[in-house]
Amino acid sequence: MPKLSMKEAATITGNESGPIAAMSQVVARGKSASDRLPASPAEVKATRKGMNVSQARFADLVGVSSHSVTAWERGVRRPDGVASRLIRLLGQKPDFIQTWQDL
Repeated sequence: MPKLSMKEAATITGNESGPIAAMSQVVARGKSASDRLPASPAEVKATRKGMNVSQARFADLVGVSSHSVTAWERGVRRPDGVASRLIRLLGQKPDFIQTWQDL
């Protein structure tokens, strides 16, 4: 099966205002200088707490280990570009993961 761009998938699913469109917007916005910076420890923690989930659950949702989330929140390490964009998306739209899983 060929891979589709997010825009193509949104068109096919008819869900241009849903999670695919939201992720496309975040990726497009990720081209600005400030969005290229890794998410800060405060940003990671505020996003996780805003979702009302544990570090382990947040790690599962983002696709990393719980040790990574702990390191991010403590400022020992910083999330990479993709993880930072997902964290920013979740900060803006905490229900994104549930909506995405419902597709």
